[in-house]
Amino acid sequence: MLSELINEKIPLIKIKDHYFGKCPKCGSETLCVDDSLDRFECLNCQAGGDYDDFCYLIGFPVSQPTILINEFNNQVFTANREICNYYRSKINDPKCIQYLKKRIISSALVNNFEIGYAPSNQKDLLQHLEKVYDKDVLLATGAISNNDGHISPFLYNRLTFPIKDIFGNIVGWGGRKIDNESNKLVPKYKNSAESSIFQKRNLLYGLNVAKNFSDKGIIACEGYMDVASMQTAGFKNTVASLGTALTKDQLLLIRAYTNKLYLCYDNDDAGHKATARAINIAKNLGFDIKIMVMTEFKDPDEYIKNDISKMQHLIDDAIDAETWLVKYYVNNMQIADLINLMA
Repeated sequence: MLSELINEKIPLIKIKDHYFGKCPKCGSETLCVDDSLDRFECLNCQAGGDYDDFCYLIGFPVSQPTILINEFNNQVFTANREICNYYRSKINDPKCIQYLKKRIISSALVNNFEIGYAPSNQKDLLQHLEKVYDKDVLLATGAISNNDGHISPFLYNRLTFPIKDIFGNIVGWGGRKIDNESNKLVPKYKNSAESSIFQKRNLLYGLNVAKNFSDKGIIACEGYMDVASMQTAGFKNTVASLGTALTKDQLLLIRAYTNKLYLCYDNDDAGHKATARAINIAKNLGFDIKIMVMTEFKDPDEYIKNDISKMQHLIDDAIDAETWLVKYYVNNMQIADLINLMA
């Protein structure tokens, strides 16, 4: 474990799934170690990398086992970069262009988030990847599946969203169906299977950018398109929880950057329930929680597309968590929860 190796040189404190200690470069207590990625980063000066980079900072020799782990992960990251470039090259497929126009998805947004398209036929991609990478590496990318001993693409006929860790490495994939009238049993969104480098509970979509703007607080919303639209419109402190309810691990990750949290979940029953759950977890982690109350449109993506100025008003007029919970519990007749809140 990277944390064990670094802990031999500087003392670390474990906070859930991450370790924190004093940065050897800037001296602040903001060094964050992520064992699932075998990476570290200082949240203050942005010094970071693998164990080689840490040893370089403090002048110690490198251990061979760590080099082998990092070599595998680096191969996965390199393979995912090639896959990303391939999918981006397919973005001009007529079906894809039609969908982008229908959803009013701009070229700036596509470029900023490296959105691509996974066509039905990807034989050329698979043939290339098999020549260059071992099967274990390809399966770890999240873009490739094991189909009865043969590799096959995980995503077909979908917009592709590369999911990045806080260092900007592509660690997984999301896909959005572009034909809503096709088989209703096919899910609208798909995420890569979990792996050694892709664990949804420890990742937030867009955090690799949002962390640099966390002085304004972090806005948490539901989907890829919400983050893509928000950040492209200038609200770069926005993240999403990869289709899952916001977890304690994800909140601790946000807490490493800021204690100011804005919740902006969809304006529907599921979104309201997710907001209530997030509040009840976050309130015990030292957050200053504000709720952005959407009334005119369903989600942040729709607000941005209809009237960007209204999004700033939602931020400025955000209400405190307790006020929001009282209204939510009253509206849903959750009297026991309301009594506990007011106790």
